[in-house]
Amino acid sequence: MAKVIFRTFITVFFAGVTVRAALHEPFPQGYLMGNLGTIICEDGAGGRAPLLSAAFISDTPAVGLSASVCTYYDDMDNFTDRHFVTAIGGGWFAWKRLRVKSAFSLFDALATYREHTGYLSCAVEILRGIRLSLDLSGVRYALAAPQEDAAATLGMGGVSVFVPVRLVSFSTTVDRIVLKSTLVDGGDPALRIRCGIHTNRHAFGAQGVLVTINPGLEHPVSVAIGQEFRLSKNIAIHGGVANNPLFFGLGVSVSFGAGDASAALVNHPVLGWSRGFSAEYGWMPGTRKK
Repeated sequence: MAKVIFRTFITVFFAGVTVRAALHEPFPQGYLMGNLGTIICEDGAGGRAPLLSAAFISDTPAVGLSASVCTYYDDMDNFTDRHFVTAIGGGWFAWKRLRVKSAFSLFDALATYREHTGYLSCAVEILRGIRLSLDLSGVRYALAAPQEDAAATLGMGGVSVFVPVRLVSFSTTVDRIVLKSTLVDGGDPALRIRCGIHTNRHAFGAQGVLVTINPGLEHPVSVAIGQEFRLSKNIAIHGGVANNPLFFGLGVSVSFGAGDASAALVNHPVLGWSRGFSAEYGWMPGTRKK
C-alpha cells in the first residue's frame, strides 16, 4: 500500500514540476562515489569515472570502457530497496594531445519516472599537461506510460580545466550551462562551479578537497574532503565527508592489470544508504604482451 501511495505521489509531483537535471545525483558515480569526487589522480580510476570531463584523464591506457550502477536511499534493514537506480555505461579515448570521453546513463524511480542522459566531453592538452575541455550533455525526462507525452528535453554545456603539477593537481569545472531549455518553470538547472585540489598518489595514499558552488541555492557552498589509503599495490580503501547536504562515503577499489573495480557506500543521515559498484578496463592499441 505504501508503495502505491508513493508511486502516486511521484506521478503527481513530476507531472506538475520537471525536476532539475542531475538532481538524482547528489554525489559522483563510479570510483568517485566512495570519496565524494575528491580523489582524482592522473593515472587513476578517478579521472576515468563516467560523466566526468575528459580533461581529467591521462593518456594511459589510451582506450577504455567503464560501467557503474548505484541504488539510492535504502534503510538497509531488509533485502529490498526503494528502487531508485542509476546505471551508466561509457568509454574514453586518448591520442597525443586529444582526450574524448562519452557516457550514457539511465535513472529510474520506481519504474514511474525516468531520465536518459547522453554525455560527450572533448579535451585538448594546451601546455605542459594542462588540459581544457568542452563538455556537452542532453537529458530527457519522462514519466512512464501513459504520461510519456509529458516528456521534456534539456541541453547543457560546460568547460573544465585540469592543471597537474609535481605533487598535486588543480581542477575547475563550470557546468550546467543551459543550451536548450525545457521551457518548464523550474525545469532548468542552476549554474554550478567546482574547484578541486587533488594530490598525486604517495606512500600514504592520496587526498583531495572539492568545493562546489551552486549560486542559485540558499546555501550555495558545499565542501567535500577525501582520503585514500593504499593497503597494497592493488587494493585501496577510501572515504569522504561532505556538507550541505551532509554525506559520508566509504569505498574499496581493486586494480587488476589494466582494469579496476570498486564498491562504495554513501550515507545521508535522513534518507539512508546508497550503494554503488563500478568497473573499467583500458588498453593500449597496438601493444602485445610478451
